[in-house]
Amino acid sequence: MEAGDPKIGCRPGVPPVEKYAQFRRKLDINSSKCEDEHDAKAKDLQKRLDANEILVKDMQLEILCLKEEIEKLKGLNVELEEQKKKLANDLLAAEIKLAALNRHDQGASAGKERVPSELDGVQKHTANKLDQIAGDKTVDEESINSQMQYLPLNPGAKSEEVKSSILINKPLKSPPELKTPPPPPPHPPPPPPPPRLHSKKEGKMQNATALVEFYHCLTKRDVKGNGNCSSQVASSVHNSIVGELQNRSAHLLAIKADVETKGEFIKHLINKVQSAAYTSMDDVLTFVDWLDGELSKLADERAVLKHFTWPEKKADALREAAVEYREIKQLYAEVSSFTDDASLTCEIILRKIANLVERSERNVQRLIKLRGAAMVAYQDCKIPTDWMLDSGIISMIKLASVRLAKIYLKRVLTELEFTWQIERRSAQESLLSQGVRFAYRFVGGLDSETMRTFEELRSRVQWKESRDLMQNQMFAN
Repeated sequence: MEAGDPKIGCRPGVPPVEKYAQFRRKLDINSSKCEDEHDAKAKDLQKRLDANEILVKDMQLEILCLKEEIEKLKGLNVELEEQKKKLANDLLAAEIKLAALNRHDQGASAGKERVPSELDGVQKHTANKLDQIAGDKTVDEESINSQMQYLPLNPGAKSEEVKSSILINKPLKSPPELKTPPPPPPHPPPPPPPPRLHSKKEGKMQNATALVEFYHCLTKRDVKGNGNCSSQVASSVHNSIVGELQNRSAHLLAIKADVETKGEFIKHLINKVQSAAYTSMDDVLTFVDWLDGELSKLADERAVLKHFTWPEKKADALREAAVEYREIKQLYAEVSSFTDDASLTCEIILRKIANLVERSERNVQRLIKLRGAAMVAYQDCKIPTDWMLDSGIISMIKLASVRLAKIYLKRVLTELEFTWQIERRSAQESLLSQGVRFAYRFVGGLDSETMRTFEELRSRVQWKESRDLMQNQMFAN
């Protein structure tokens, strides 16, 4: 005012009222400009807030997906570790078995090498004996060679048998024309070993033979053992198959017994199903519960009923209608009995109400689809269909949902009063946005009381905007 006085005072002859009117017009123009700028800023901030909320939700969803993938990878890692341990144990067991088989094969090969060495010693000893006996030149060289050739064919023969065969052939004289002695050997034959050494070699020969026989006995025993294992496995498989067949036959016997002994009982149930005609779905629920209890007495419901003229189409329609009606009735009871609990936080209450409303919408949509597909079949089976119409339980659920909306808006108003007292601007904006979005789902479907609550919420929003505008003007001045 003081700054403008000199400018206004430079015009002489202007009345004071006109001076103040000009100044007021300038203030109005400035205030309108401030309001426009504030509205633009508010819209910009609201857009940014919505974008940030969408971004936060997307990031939270990505975090949840990543957590699920991490859990899956952890589970897969645990399974791979277990498989690794199992493979390591199997590999260790295989290495142990392979080492045992190698030792077994080495022992067998050593035994086989030891047996020919003993046989060679016996052969040499026999040759020395033959050379000593042939000193008188009465035995033909060919007979000695023939005896030496027969020795390898009988590795288990003893030296005494060789001696006896040579002594038997000893009286044979060579013919006169063959009196020329054979050429002397290059080296004299070694002296005959004493009888004690001969008995040792004979014992070694017997030990080697016993070792070979024992090895063959062990190998045959292993083969028999493996055969016994395979026979045990085969017998266990056979026993399991027999047990399964016995169990199966017991089940079939029970079905056969039901068919033979419960024929009158099943015919009575057939008559009940065929004559079922009700006007109330509560009566249908009672009948279906009774029918399920009676059919549970059979060993196998489908296997027994296929032997009779069971009205399967009508029975299945009754069961389907009973299941759908029971589920939507339970939902209506849950929605209509919901109350606001002051002991719970606002976030929990609002989430519960939102979940109930979403469940109600899904069940109503499913009931509408079922109505279009099965209503004619229900009418043919004399099942009530009034509850499936829009004027039936659907309208009851919608009214209960409107009641939930009223509870929702009242809780939002209560929470707003609390947050305004402690000046939590972010919480206020979030609650206002959440309440308006929830009420927008019920456009055209709110009752008068709920509309009053919504108008109160809108007035709170307008009052908040006007208060923020005044505060911004004060800061601008």
